[in-house]
Amino acid sequence: MIKISDALEEIILGNSLLEHGLEHRLLNLTQLAKFLRPQVEFRTQKEVTSTALLMALSRLQAKYLSPKRAVEKFKFKTLLVYSNLCTQTFAQTNETHEQLAELFKVLAKRNGFFCQSENSREITVTIDNRFMSTLEEMVTAKPRHKNNNVSCVEAQFSDRYFDRPGILHELIYTISLQNVNIIEVSSTYTGFSFFIEKKNMKLVFEVLHDNFLN
Repeated sequence: MIKISDALEEIILGNSLLEHGLEHRLLNLTQLAKFLRPQVEFRTQKEVTSTALLMALSRLQAKYLSPKRAVEKFKFKTLLVYSNLCTQTFAQTNETHEQLAELFKVLAKRNGFFCQSENSREITVTIDNRFMSTLEEMVTAKPRHKNNNVSCVEAQFSDRYFDRPGILHELIYTISLQNVNIIEVSSTYTGFSFFIEKKNMKLVFEVLHDNFLN
């Protein structure tokens, strides 16, 4: 039969929100014990007292705070900033796709910032504000949404983190603690880009720099 401590570790390990909270003493352990009690009882197949669960959480938190805990912290290689950007969102059509492809060629020749993300219904493109008139000339569709006050903080990291669970959640959680709205997120094999309002650029850069940059 699985022990309470093993059930707790099974629930918490790999959950970046709970791991971060324990490591930095951000969580009320009494309330956390009440929240996790049904999950622990399901795994242990027995009733668990609040006292036993609270003691197990206290020991687990001490383990997280122990200098002997050898867990590699996620770190960036590089952190870049792009300011004075704008975003526009369009309905996804073949014509808009083709027009944005031509826009990309134009901006690439002029060293302009270009980022495109999409789902089955919409396409969002982010470019330098100085090329906004070019965008409006080349794309005939009416945008569903515009934002001309955008900046980007781009994180680049080692490919050894590619299979590590919870990285994006950890980054978004760290930014969200600052009460910052993330307008858009873009990702590649070894990078994440966070698009935020220009007024929050310095704050987001400093928070990510202090927490994740080597």
